[in-house]
Amino acid sequence: MTTITRNDLNDATRTVAHDTWTALNDAGEGFAVGSETDEITALEGLGELQPGADDVAVYIKDNTATIVADLYGPWAVEVELAR
Repeated sequence: MTTITRNDLNDATRTVAHDTWTALNDAGEGFAVGSETDEITALEGLGELQPGADDVAVYIKDNTATIVADLYGPWAVEVELAR
């Protein structure tokens, strides 16, 4: 699993989160979450939604961040948070 810092995910523009989602999805690590019609900021069970979502939503649960974008429905990648 890829590791990222919590500060990277707090970037106001979400550039790091978006770039991370793109890189991991392009590497084949993306997966569907929720249903096709769900909003990316309204998913349950992924953890706490972090404020400032723009074109990606970031959820944190324990030491895992789930980054979600809309790719014909919610599509996610997971990263481990550095301690």
